[in-house]
Amino acid sequence: MATGLCYDRRMTSHRILEGEHPEDPRRISVIYEKIVKCGLVNDPELSGTSNPEDPGLMVRIEAREATEHEIGLIHSRDQFEFVQELEDRDDEELILMTHEADSVYFNRHTFMCSKLSCGGAIETCLRVAQGHVKNAVAVVRPPGHHATPDRSMGFCIFNNVCVSAKALQEKVPDIKKILILDWDIHHGNGTQDAFYNDPSVLYISLHRFEKATFYPNDPKGDSKFCGSGQGTGFNVNIPWTEGGKLDGDYIYAFQKLVMPIALEYNPDFVIVSAGFDAAAGDELGECYITPAGFAHMTYMLMSLAKGKMALCLEARHQFGLGGYNLSSISDSALAVVKVLMGQAPEKILDPVASPAAAKVVQECIAIQMRYWRCLYSAGSLRPSERGNGLSLDVVVRAWQEKILWDKYKMSSAPVMHPSGLVFDNALLMSENCSTAKVIVMLVHEPLRPKIHATVDTTDSKELDLDDLELIDPVYFYIRWAFEQQFGIVDVSLPLRQRSQAHSATNTLRGQPESLCEYLWDNYIELQNAENVLLIGVEEGVSGLLHMLTARKCEKKVKACVGFICAANMQSILYGGIKDQGLTEWYFNTSLLFVGSNHLYWESNKSRRKKYGNCKLADGDVISTVMLNSQEEAASFMLSKITVKATKDDGCDDDDKNRDNRNGEGEKGVVTEALIVA
Repeated sequence: MATGLCYDRRMTSHRILEGEHPEDPRRISVIYEKIVKCGLVNDPELSGTSNPEDPGLMVRIEAREATEHEIGLIHSRDQFEFVQELEDRDDEELILMTHEADSVYFNRHTFMCSKLSCGGAIETCLRVAQGHVKNAVAVVRPPGHHATPDRSMGFCIFNNVCVSAKALQEKVPDIKKILILDWDIHHGNGTQDAFYNDPSVLYISLHRFEKATFYPNDPKGDSKFCGSGQGTGFNVNIPWTEGGKLDGDYIYAFQKLVMPIALEYNPDFVIVSAGFDAAAGDELGECYITPAGFAHMTYMLMSLAKGKMALCLEARHQFGLGGYNLSSISDSALAVVKVLMGQAPEKILDPVASPAAAKVVQECIAIQMRYWRCLYSAGSLRPSERGNGLSLDVVVRAWQEKILWDKYKMSSAPVMHPSGLVFDNALLMSENCSTAKVIVMLVHEPLRPKIHATVDTTDSKELDLDDLELIDPVYFYIRWAFEQQFGIVDVSLPLRQRSQAHSATNTLRGQPESLCEYLWDNYIELQNAENVLLIGVEEGVSGLLHMLTARKCEKKVKACVGFICAANMQSILYGGIKDQGLTEWYFNTSLLFVGSNHLYWESNKSRRKKYGNCKLADGDVISTVMLNSQEEAASFMLSKITVKATKDDGCDDDDKNRDNRNGEGEKGVVTEALIVA
């Protein structure tokens, strides 16, 4: 099969009425002209319509206007009507609206052109999905990836790629999972917003971020924003900290992060938001990706979804000196088209990543590894240390199980999740859960241990294992609960899960929520305790919030304590359920220690009661925050319970000795607990 091409010269009618603008209508014309001159399309007059008897090597895909229903799959009715009414505005009104808008201009042809751009993208994707062409490129404008469901911005009117993705899923039953890869130099905030809660679309964006100082200046373009609800883990941001990126930087990101995640996701279709403003010669993007660099990225993506892929042109969205470097755009687009048609990409001259880019990618891996097994395997040990050994979290959890049994008689309980998954060692319970008046439920990720050296290592490059101790912050709270004679339910959110039918492991993604619901229904709710204290760590907070919203827990749950440094903030109004009474209850019942560097503190708008009673934590590393907050957290929980349990000094001599060695604290609050390696 051939490669498809969608282009309609009518889209150039969308242009600014006054002055010049970086989003130049000529950019689609020069791409089409380059394709024609290379003999890929037979249209010597550049009319936009090829000779039906001898169309050339590419198959023409006719653009059409997207319907109101199709656009409504993503955009609100108000947004559609706002664009529609532009046809009735006079030039003076349109110029005024342009000045007041966020980097977007309007004229009376904007509505028609936007529908053509959106419809052209839809048709391009449909022709590929239905097998008429093997892959395709949509040379369309105005662009789309900044357009949110309710707003036009960043030169974007309707979000072409988002609408196309939803239209594909609606019209082609076999297309269930879609990967959207966005290599435009700007973050596709509109695309992220549209699918942030949707696990059926994996969005991956490589963009300049620079602490939200680069357009669209949205803090949610940071790597910490990974999706929410069932969409948690399906949003991947790779935020460059500076310009000047080279081919090697992007190839490194693809090899280490993009492709491993994409292969594990195993999409049914791939859509590329193909902005070429990272190209060499682009004075606004200030990066140096060559045509060969774009070609190699395309080549790698073609290995997914049986090659079913469509590229939709985006645009640069930042004002600067001059307009587009039209030659860099057309050269890059042509290189991509040639690869789609089967030509091997040209050799990359500088394939090595810069230290700055490598650091960004490794930081992203550290965040995304909670959701993707491929990254966890790669990121948990340095390459020189990998081999046939076990992953550290598996070793530590097995060790925890033994220690907690020996000291506190906590045993593993089966977790047969309704999804058909068996979670190994995820749940440990104390033997008094059935009789205790108070139960503490801890939900956390696998241990990220702190290493403590008991000797001076200043002059030594090597350490003996006898001189090292692992500090497990969760252990402190387990010991505290045991001293209070509380029942203990310890839930370690598994990064690995195995199906009952297969021994191969898969990644935990979107499971904290349903897992907490399952544990409440099958373990907590069945006990006699009238007082339940919840402790969530990172993604564990998300799981507990979903449980609180989905289940009527207010009668039993007396306190909710959370620790968040890297995970996204979630509200009690999970999934859009509105309950003012629940919001008030949660605010009065909760105490969340939020890391000092968390983005939550950068936005005054987000500090609402639905996020709970949040406190600026002493530290920005989760283990440090948990250690520094234990006294306040313990006092808070004790103040909330309605039944006072008899306190018992149930710790052994070793624990007491460690307390004496590592610092003094208030009775009943563990100031330091070390797990000896």
